[in-house]
Amino acid sequence: MIAKSANFLVALSLAGGLVACSNMSEISATDAGGAPAVPTKSGPFESQPLRLLINGMTADQALGSETAMVTTLEAYGVPRPSGATLGEWIKAIQDDRSGHGPLINGGPGGVSPRSLLDAAQEALEGGRLAAPPVVDVRGQIEKECVLPDGTVYSGYHFDGISPHGSGHLCVTVFTTTQRGNSGRTKTIAERFLVIVEPHKNRTGGFMVEQKIDSQDPNYNPGNVFPAFASASGMAISESVAGGRGYKLWASGTSIRVAGIWVDKNYNASSPDFKWVFQKKAYLSLRIANPDSCIDMLFMASPPSPDLPPGMSPPQYCLGRCANPPIVNTK
Repeated sequence: MIAKSANFLVALSLAGGLVACSNMSEISATDAGGAPAVPTKSGPFESQPLRLLINGMTADQALGSETAMVTTLEAYGVPRPSGATLGEWIKAIQDDRSGHGPLINGGPGGVSPRSLLDAAQEALEGGRLAAPPVVDVRGQIEKECVLPDGTVYSGYHFDGISPHGSGHLCVTVFTTTQRGNSGRTKTIAERFLVIVEPHKNRTGGFMVEQKIDSQDPNYNPGNVFPAFASASGMAISESVAGGRGYKLWASGTSIRVAGIWVDKNYNASSPDFKWVFQKKAYLSLRIANPDSCIDMLFMASPPSPDLPPGMSPPQYCLGRCANPPIVNTK
């Protein structure tokens, strides 16, 4: 999620011990005038606050001091060049693997680590930490995505075929960073079209799982969707599931990114998204990754083929399954 998926999950995620999807408290993104940097929308396409976590810390904590930022950047697995400033190190991370970025930035789960690097850059002045940043991340399922050739994809589609269905999601992640109490903010918006298709042998793809009943002899409150846990290595507890009884999920290489748009200086009144799918810097996102995840929780059986117009956003994650060091989740 663009890290796992939520009330919007793009959990687009990532090397050490990271957290999986969970319910988080809301964090308000405001611009210098005190208005929301990213406006909310109604129905299933409402903008939702997400929580960017790095080894269990919030982005503010993970980037809040030079020592913390060094520890965070080390998670990307790209050694700091001798004598490099933090800014030069971030550039080295982005340029790793001949410009593709480190493996942690690959596949749908690479969205969150990229967002974190963007936030880190905004906190620097002359390559050094200017002031601890205040980072806000919001995400939403879009009503539709339109490819450059005019092909239109709805924001959510699930064909309902059991046990291995196909579908897609069009999601946008907004990362707003403010330097301390400066009032200076910048929002970077990234939109992704994510396709889910079963493999030719009809494995993978979208699957639906009903939460195991508490009366079942195999019931475990720490793992109420055992099939998903077995496939992804990520157990969902009863407390995380809440009252949601169904999971729509997919994992592995049957998930791929098929469209990428970016607005590097997002303004809600005049968005200016650019198609960047073919750009070298985004190549790693386009490569199918065995650790990719989509994880959506619904009260009832997942709607098919589209989200009803009056429905509240589902709880979702979209990102990386296994041990992500960086995760973006609701």
